[in-house]
Amino acid sequence: MPGNGNDERVDFKGKYVVLSVTTLAQFMAAIDATIVFLAVPSMGRYFHTNASYMTILVVAYIISTTSLLLPSGAIGQRFGRKFPFLIGFAIFAISSLGIALSPGILWAIVLRAIEGSGAALMLTLGIPILLKAFPPEERGKAVGISSTSWSIGALLGPIVGGYLVTFAWQYIFLINVPIGIIAMVMGFYRIPKEEGLSTVKINKMNVAGFLAFLVPLVIGIAFISIYWIVASLVLLPVFLLTQRGHPLIPVELFSNRKYYPIILSAALQGIGFMGILYVLSVFFQSDLGLSSIEAGLAVSAFPAASILGTPLGGYLLDKTGRGGSLMFLSMALQGVAIFMMVFFIRDLHTMIIPLLIAGFGGSVFWSVSTTLSVDVAGDRFRNMASGTLFTVRNGALIVGIALLPVFISFFSSSGASGTLLIFGTGVSILEPVRAYIIFLAAISLVSSAILAATRKRWDVPGEKVSSAKENPSES
Repeated sequence: MPGNGNDERVDFKGKYVVLSVTTLAQFMAAIDATIVFLAVPSMGRYFHTNASYMTILVVAYIISTTSLLLPSGAIGQRFGRKFPFLIGFAIFAISSLGIALSPGILWAIVLRAIEGSGAALMLTLGIPILLKAFPPEERGKAVGISSTSWSIGALLGPIVGGYLVTFAWQYIFLINVPIGIIAMVMGFYRIPKEEGLSTVKINKMNVAGFLAFLVPLVIGIAFISIYWIVASLVLLPVFLLTQRGHPLIPVELFSNRKYYPIILSAALQGIGFMGILYVLSVFFQSDLGLSSIEAGLAVSAFPAASILGTPLGGYLLDKTGRGGSLMFLSMALQGVAIFMMVFFIRDLHTMIIPLLIAGFGGSVFWSVSTTLSVDVAGDRFRNMASGTLFTVRNGALIVGIALLPVFISFFSSSGASGTLLIFGTGVSILEPVRAYIIFLAAISLVSSAILAATRKRWDVPGEKVSSAKENPSES
């Protein structure tokens, strides 16, 4: 298929170098979302800190990445994509070095948030840069290769993290520095330069409003502080006011009867999917006494199931057209499997089975729901539907992860407070973890119930649905 006039004037000689750089960006951003889970006990002991601070450290990266994805796209349009992309790499590498050298937990949290801002630039601008570097007839293959790195990164995060922590937790961040430098040098010489559009506006207020509401809410939950939660509620009108004009989440989408059940269910699914990965990464080390690499290998069964579940979900949707039933059944599978973990939590060999089942169910749901959310949004909101789904889902899973210290506080047999020092003290968190897993199972089953009641809205046997590549960064 011949390219158009513009494509013929582009130099495609460095396309494979560009593919390597953008694939590295996807891989690094994905792996850093989960790699820190295995380092939580070690970092907690090193900083002499508690579950609340470590939970904030975990979610700081996700908050920053989620809130800055859409503005990063506008930055690329305004200044050209090449240099903001490379600046994202620099921010990511320098902040990673800073985290490894942090003298205290507060420094680490701030730098972790800065690291997330670099990841947002890398994730948002990588795919458009890749598309520009390849001729039209090769772009699908190039995007497929780059997108696969996200799944591989999510899978390898617990394993690589667990291995590096056996030496020292600092290595999970230090490894980003040489990789970032190499990628920046390659990108500087091979990524084509393009002019920006000075007319593009970067809407900063909607992001500021979003953060003003979400950050106090997460701190309030993690530290069980009514004052921070009240502050968040007080700032809620500010968030709503800043969303006028160019909102992060278009209100009109919630009046779409085929769209809003998907986004609500996806929010609940996200809490269960990421929450179980986080809590087991901590529990296997703190209570079962596993090494970080043993814990990493154990929890990797969860994301490993997505290698089968994600493509199978898209295939079944195309073949059957029963999107509602697929989402309902896959969420029921995730919920039941998570509930089974309560009974097998001390038996690591048996625990692998519900981990695989839950991971498979969750990935089938994510594949189907992402495709349907774009398909049912209508022409006006088609480009924003996937991004909205990703933003809401990530916002929910941030709150879900932040809830773990609440369960530690209320269900700990020691009667300790929410600032319980669980790292290096020998205090068991078995009962809080069991209660937290029951909570994750319950919200997964609530999501399944919502989809069971509304599934006929998407069950259209024989109707073809366009499947999309499942990659959060493309949102």
